[in-house]
Amino acid sequence: MSPAEHRLLDTFRKYLMTPGRMLCLNSQQLQSYRVAIVKLIENDLLTKESYKGGYSLTEAGYEMMQDMAKPSVQQTPSLTKTPQLPKSTDRLVRKHK
Repeated sequence: MSPAEHRLLDTFRKYLMTPGRMLCLNSQQLQSYRVAIVKLIENDLLTKESYKGGYSLTEAGYEMMQDMAKPSVQQTPSLTKTPQLPKSTDRLVRKHK
């Protein structure tokens, strides 16, 4: 999936879109996502609505959007490691006279 397709699906996620709910894209978005829109429609992830600039996610598009939001195993921070504090904080505290 191209970066533009990811950004377009991120736009749908930003507005909490679900399958069948129409999102209206402005003219700038329509221009910048032109190729991504066509590819997502071809892959049956997006549906063009009758309203100008209106698009909605298909069930498959919604699932794809949700999967993109899940952190991958490599990106998940390890819960077994805890940050180590300095053994002595004497160096960190200056005494003023």
